[in-house]
Amino acid sequence: MAGDLMNMRDRQDRLEGRVAVLESTVEQEATLRAGMDEELSGLKVQKKMLQALIDTQSDHTKRLTRVEDRLGSVENRLGSVEEEIGTVRIGVHAILDLLDTHLARKSMLARLAGLVKQGRSHGAISGGS
Repeated sequence: MAGDLMNMRDRQDRLEGRVAVLESTVEQEATLRAGMDEELSGLKVQKKMLQALIDTQSDHTKRLTRVEDRLGSVENRLGSVEEEIGTVRIGVHAILDLLDTHLARKSMLARLAGLVKQGRSHGAISGGS
């Protein structure tokens, strides 16, 4: 009977040792699971942030595309306006040339008229003496 008690005592010690190891293992695993849960939560937050970034970039891409389209339209109109301004400049220069020619003729005619007048007044003076 003493041998049976000893065997039971040994068996109980081994079981208590195994239970202690199991408790330690469970505690470690619980700590690891808590860390994994925390990391998963962090990953979920990062996923949401990435999705928000994707949505924002998509929206910005759409807006930039609209701005580029409008800018292209404005550039086309500006090109047309520049062509029209070029045409107007040519017309203005033609008008200025005509005015210069007209003023030069007018000035020349005025000088000729003055010379004719002078000639008549000289003729009247010399003819009257």
